[in-house]
This record gives sequence, C-alpha cells and structure tokens, in this order.
Amino acid sequence: MSHLRNALFQTRWSLRHYGLRTTLKSVLTHHRLPVPPSLSYPTHPFDLSPGSVSATPPDPYNQLDTSGFIPAHQLARGNSQSLNTTAYHAIPPSRFRSLMARWIATPPIEPLSRYTFIDLGCGKGRAVLLATQLPFLSILGIELDSTLARIAAQNLTHWQHTQPHPLPPTRILCDDAAAVALPGTPCVLYLYNPFHPTVVAQLLDHLRLTLGDKPAPLDILYFTPAAGSLFAAHPCLQHLWTESIPISAADAAAEPITDVQDLCSAYRWVGTSAKLSVTSPTNIS
Repeated sequence: MSHLRNALFQTRWSLRHYGLRTTLKSVLTHHRLPVPPSLSYPTHPFDLSPGSVSATPPDPYNQLDTSGFIPAHQLARGNSQSLNTTAYHAIPPSRFRSLMARWIATPPIEPLSRYTFIDLGCGKGRAVLLATQLPFLSILGIELDSTLARIAAQNLTHWQHTQPHPLPPTRILCDDAAAVALPGTPCVLYLYNPFHPTVVAQLLDHLRLTLGDKPAPLDILYFTPAAGSLFAAHPCLQHLWTESIPISAADAAAEPITDVQDLCSAYRWVGTSAKLSVTSPTNIS
C-alpha cells in the first residue's frame, strides 16, 4: 500500500507542477514520472562548525546539517499543502549576507533592533542561523515538513553552543507558513521560493486579514520570485526593488544548483491609500 500511495502522490505532484502532457510523455517514453532527481550534494563549508573544522576528517556528529537537495515530492507528505511545496536547498551564506546588506540599505522604516526576522519555509534553518548574526529583536523559522523542522531545531541548538556571543531569541516552528502569526513588532518576511503561487496567494490573503488596508512596518524579501505578479498586483504592497544578489565564487562552487543570476524582490506593506499615491514602483539601485 505504501508504494501505491507514493505512486499516487508523485502522479498528483507531477500533474501539479509539470501538467498532463509532460507527465504522460515521461510515463510513455521513460516509464517513470518526471520528478526531480535527488542530487548528491557535498557538505557546504558552512556546516563545519567551529568544533569540527580542525577535525581530519570532519566529525559528522559535530557539525551542522543545512546542505543538500531534497525534491519537492519528498516533502510534507500527508499535509494538505504537500502538492504546493518546492524542493529544498539552502541559500548560500554569502548571498544571504549580501541580501541583508541590500535590505538594510533600502532602508527599513524602523531600526533593525526592533524587527522580527521570519523565514517562511525555513527548511533546515540555514537562513535562520545566519540571521542570528544580525541584531534583530527576535528570529522565527517556520517549516511545514516535520523532518526538516526537526533538523532545523537541532541545527539551532548546535549553533547556539558554538557562537561566541548570545543570540537574539530564536525558535523553529513546524507549521503552515501561509498562516503565520505576526508577533506585533516590525517584521521582515523572508521567502526563498518555498512554495507554489497558490500558497503565496493564501499568505497574502492572510496578511491582509491580519494587517488590514493600513500601513504596517512589514517588509517582504522574496527570492526567486516565481509568484512576483501576485505581489505586484496586491493593493497594499509597494515594490521597492528587484535585483540580482551577489554570491561569492566559493559559494557558487559549493552550491551546484545555485544560479548566480537569481533575482530577489523587496516589497513593503504601505496600505491601499499609500499605494494609490505611488504612480510607479520604486527601483532602488
């Protein structure tokens, strides 16, 4: 029965992401469904914690686990949102730091120390860990897949024990990111293309129910903005910029699936009245 359930799920996932024509062509031609293959990823140097860098070979029990690639059809099974997930792979550290520097230069409307950083679809938690190196008020990672959420929590515990300074209050939550409970502080929502546009639409509806049509101290950083049109058309969001975020040569070599030309878009919740007064999106270069 488990093989049958797996085949049915892969069929539904393939139809969702590739369509009927490609699914049938793959089955008839290759006798398999067109699901993304698992890639054999090397361990990223980021995962070698201070306690294991000097080990020869590195001690697998004394390092982080944020590397790898996991196809979407293997994630969040049994959840109503399982068909709307995307594959897991983590943002390269240099790109995340460049992204944060770019956002801070925008700048935010409040001091950084007042913001809560929220990673929607945090995976194994690499961005959450990197965010702890900035003076945020607090940090939250939300992940639908229970296995990834557990790994992220383990990574956070290990990270806390290896850092030289206390971290901002940080936690991992296994939950639906589209129904995120905002903490009542200024927030920056970070999305590394974690789910299908269907879930993005649900998230935007949820934010409007939560915040209403008035301005709010909320910025959104959306990497590889596959559903960018939903943000652009939203009556309460102002487009701040869309840019390619720099990545180091070492990170590009260590992350085989990373595209150096990937874009990130930044948006701000300005409310309906403020957006009506803006004649065109602002692109800050």
